[in-house]
Amino acid sequence: DVLSSSFPNSYSIIYPKCLKSRPRVDNRPDYPIIGILMKTTTKNTIRFYLRHALNNWGELTAILLGVFFGVTSDMAVPFIYKRIVDTMSTGGSADQLFNLVYLMLGVNLIHWISWRVASYATCDFQPKCMTAIMDECFTVIHSHSFNFFNNNFTGGLVKKVNRMARSFEDITDSIFFNF
Repeated sequence: DVLSSSFPNSYSIIYPKCLKSRPRVDNRPDYPIIGILMKTTTKNTIRFYLRHALNNWGELTAILLGVFFGVTSDMAVPFIYKRIVDTMSTGGSADQLFNLVYLMLGVNLIHWISWRVASYATCDFQPKCMTAIMDECFTVIHSHSFNFFNNNFTGGLVKKVNRMARSFEDITDSIFFNF
């Protein structure tokens, strides 16, 4: 194999042979290996977040249904306006117009209630999940050896755990409210 014979043995441990790419001049691997590692790290992080989110499935369901009905009712409003304008332009009766206005009020009420349910459930869901994430992360950190704490700055470990929990909040907000 040309790849394994032209590079030192220590390099074959860092850089897998399946990528068939030459290293840079400074003998470090190219970017594909970083992409592979980031894909697995991202996948594991999403699984970790999903596991904690599914532990609170009631709030998660309320959020998803609230957002779904809120967005759906918001999309229905222009069609109701169209029917109001069509009814007025064709000389419809006042009863038809009042029915459409009542329909508009009902759709706006559904829209308002749906978003209030989603917002309230989010305020309950995120702190519970963030607390569970922080508890699990600190449990894992506490299970490390004494040597681990001698080699790492403790404040940096706490900052990483807090960042992990806050990123859950950012990700769920962007998923729920940019839907």
